[in-house]
Amino acid sequence: MNHVARSTVFVLALLVSTICRRPGTLEAREPITPERVAVLLEARDWRSLAAEIESREGRIESPVERALLGHACLALNRNEDSLCAFLLIFGDADTRGWLAWADAFAAQRPHLALASYFKGDALARRSDWNGAVSAYDQAIALDEKLALAFNARGVARVRQGKDREALKDFQQAYKLDPSFADARASLAVFWLHRKGAKGALQAAEEALKQAPELTLARVSKGCAQFLDGDEAKARDTFAGAIKGCGAAFLARHNMAQVLAFESSILAGTDAKPGSTLTSSQLLSLTRSQIDRMSPAQRQSTLNQLDWGHKWNRGWEMAGNIVNSLGGKYGKAGEFQLLNVGWLETSRRNADIFANKQAMLSDFMSRRGENPFKSNPGGIRTEDLKDGFHDRSKFPVLAWFGLAQSTDLPSGVTREAFFSLSE
Repeated sequence: MNHVARSTVFVLALLVSTICRRPGTLEAREPITPERVAVLLEARDWRSLAAEIESREGRIESPVERALLGHACLALNRNEDSLCAFLLIFGDADTRGWLAWADAFAAQRPHLALASYFKGDALARRSDWNGAVSAYDQAIALDEKLALAFNARGVARVRQGKDREALKDFQQAYKLDPSFADARASLAVFWLHRKGAKGALQAAEEALKQAPELTLARVSKGCAQFLDGDEAKARDTFAGAIKGCGAAFLARHNMAQVLAFESSILAGTDAKPGSTLTSSQLLSLTRSQIDRMSPAQRQSTLNQLDWGHKWNRGWEMAGNIVNSLGGKYGKAGEFQLLNVGWLETSRRNADIFANKQAMLSDFMSRRGENPFKSNPGGIRTEDLKDGFHDRSKFPVLAWFGLAQSTDLPSGVTREAFFSLSE
């Protein structure tokens, strides 16, 4: 497992382990009965269902109660809570337990649409996408206005590779309940899978209007910004999502990808046509050197300084975020080991690039040159980003809110992650 993957998994383990431990850490609690669940579902009283599970003595250890709480929170737009609950249903024992309960619950209540919906979710967590779709079909046949089922069937159809049908389901879920934030968040992830940055950005922003704290939608928004070519906005968006449960893992991983992309750009500027100085020369740039340059060379150098400043500020921000997480979760020493050297270097270099940029801008202004307009003869940031680099080499990740099948970086498994939180 590589350095980024190890540290990424460690962050996720710390975050989720603060929510719930694996079975055996605390005394068992009395579970909510199927009969009581059915009464609340008949009334569509998600708020009471969540409250009854959360108010019981002890931690929520049962995968059934985690699933029930996750769906209640999802329906209530408590998306961070739903994600935490769903992420803690993993492994064969958990998914089998949830499926056994949901299958029996649906068999005893064939006319309850939400019972079939639960069965579909349980099958999806076993990666039985065909079975899940059939169960969701049954739920929709019983209640054609059940937005939750349309949204979930859309996710399952994405996994089946049936994108056209999935898109219709996500749109129908939103049409039935415009206040249901996860329907828009799911659509954002759908468009990201299709490399549709514009559609993903629009859907993510609509989801955030309904649920401003929906961090998975914020992650999707950052992914869309990155794919659309705006690394600076993507970094800011990911920084705002580094909190809560699983979304913090995604945001930090994605920020690392954006920074790696920008690093590859800066590292390659010396060999690109029109560049005038190496990175080390930029850091030691003098006024006399500027005076000997042509206007085109000065514009090229100004653009390189601007990019160097942004890149180093990005690394500085990432380091500060990692250290703040480390302090919060009691592992500051281990996190700081990752930051020694590059954090201080990035901060120092960002300041130097900013000072050199100001010096060059002032010089150009005094000469009557416009430092804010790129010279056609010089190198531009846009040329560096789009002309020479492939974003597909720096994959960013987004999850559906149901978290039935979560994508992780190469070499990282959910079992490996959770073993760190034991």
